[in-house]
Amino acid sequence: MLRHFGVCSRGVLLVGTAVMVSCGGQPGSPTTPTSGGSSSTSNSTTALTVTSLELRASETTLTIGATTAVIATATYSDGTTATVMPIWSTSDPAVATVTQAGTVTAVAVGTVTVIASHEGRSGTLEISVVVPTATVSSLSVSVSSTTLTVGTTTSVSATATYSDGTTATVTPNWSLSNTGW
Repeated sequence: MLRHFGVCSRGVLLVGTAVMVSCGGQPGSPTTPTSGGSSSTSNSTTALTVTSLELRASETTLTIGATTAVIATATYSDGTTATVMPIWSTSDPAVATVTQAGTVTAVAVGTVTVIASHEGRSGTLEISVVVPTATVSSLSVSVSSTTLTVGTTTSVSATATYSDGTTATVTPNWSLSNTGW
């Protein structure tokens, strides 16, 4: 696909892909007719090619079920850049999938390469999918004896239940609600 640039007599930059644009036919404009039936132009049309394709995402480490948007930026032969809509794929759809809009969804733990192809060039971006960090959903406390006499001790333990269903004995920061006993 070729990209063409031209400037009308009004100073408006025209960008097109196989599009014919008339700038009004005023003397000195790019579409002033000549006697041979062709148009004279004061600006040359340059065919630009993509020289590289860069991919970026706000997040490159995802937990299962999370998403991130990947953006593709093409660099053209004249040094200009533009955000483009390439054809997307991943190296392993069992780890992460990508839509044609560039949205990556983490499916399973692992590492995947997101691949974008545009006008003969490709760009890649590595995404890591990790196990979600579990958070404490509840804490239960057990005491070996609830009745104490002066000078005796008791054992107290705490068990945390996490958001992923696992449990573990933990050592919290202990405090007493009534220290005047």
